Amino acid sequence: MKKAIILFLAIFLVVGLSSCGKKAKEPVVKVKIQKEVEPVEVEKVAKRDIAISYTLSGKLSGVEDVVIMSEISFPTKVKKVNVKLGDKVSKGQVLFMLDDEDIRKQIEKAKAAYELANRNLESQREQIENAKINFDRIKKLYKEGAVSKQQYEQAKLKASDKLIEVLKAQVNQAKVSLDQAYSQLEKTIVKSPINGYAAAINVQENEFITSSQPAMRIVNTDKLTVNFGVSENIINKIKKNMEVNVKVQVATDKILKGIVKAVSPIPDDRAGIYPVEVEIDNKDGLIKPGMFAEITFDIEKAEKVLSVPSEAVKDIDGKKYVYVVINDVAMLKEVEIGIENGKFTQIISGLTENDKVIVKGQDYIENGQKVAIVRGEK
Repeated sequence: MKKAIILFLAIFLVVGLSSCGKKAKEPVVKVKIQKEVEPVEVEKVAKRDIAISYTLSGKLSGVEDVVIMSEISFPTKVKKVNVKLGDKVSKGQVLFMLDDEDIRKQIEKAKAAYELANRNLESQREQIENAKINFDRIKKLYKEGAVSKQQYEQAKLKASDKLIEVLKAQVNQAKVSLDQAYSQLEKTIVKSPINGYAAAINVQENEFITSSQPAMRIVNTDKLTVNFGVSENIINKIKKNMEVNVKVQVATDKILKGIVKAVSPIPDDRAGIYPVEVEIDNKDGLIKPGMFAEITFDIEKAEKVLSVPSEAVKDIDGKKYVYVVINDVAMLKEVEIGIENGKFTQIISGLTENDKVIVKGQDYIENGQKVAIVRGEK
């Protein structure tokens, strides 16, 4: 029985295969597989201002920053201190006063010496006037042979103005000493040379200070500066009076404005970079000396130019392309670009304003593929 079944199957297969071989060949149908519609995000080509920026940082300092020191030539006791740390002070305001007792004694001595020198000069002038009268008389007598040559020479010497010149020099010297003493007296009252704030106070009442000891420090914070160095590849793009953006993270979220006040024409010998100074208006007092500031320069700028988001631009074999959506189809277009700052890229040619360029999804599509705009203006 088992043999019969096997034989039957063999015959069935042979017949089946023979019949298949006798059928006519049917045509092969080619099926075109359509790619799926890809979702994309677009943005319109628009005119924008594009800037390439360069950011550096530095420490803020006051434009006017003055260390106050005693100008008296000898150690002097502090008589009174009129300001405290952090006080706002005005130009000409008395900061502290020094003891003036010893200086007043010097003035009295200098006065006496000056008066004595004047009296000596006046006395000598009277004597000289009388000596000149006497010399005129002796001179006539000498010509007549009535007096000796020795008497003549003695009379001539007494009538000379040489001693007057010596006494005048003594008067002038006494006057200088008196003026210096008065000047020292004025310096016992120490005033602020600028408007600002008391940033440091190193004196106390009844202590002695010398002319080499910093007594106070006054800083005007209405204007601050930042000094830093820039490399040779951008120094020529930074000009005096250029406006810059200033960010002081620890003090404010505001973007402040600064002005380039100085650009060195030569690099620093040690670092090899070019020193630059920026001045910042700080009348509202938001920032303080000693804080770090970030300074941003626009080293290249294009205004109101056609541009696209930088992520829309693709690099293919060294050329630049973007996908433009036309009637829901992504079309690859070659473009010529200008400056780009990482956020936007200038388009010189290849696109027109309001063209819709793909900014997301362009890596998953091919030229001519249908797309669906899921974000952006349709």
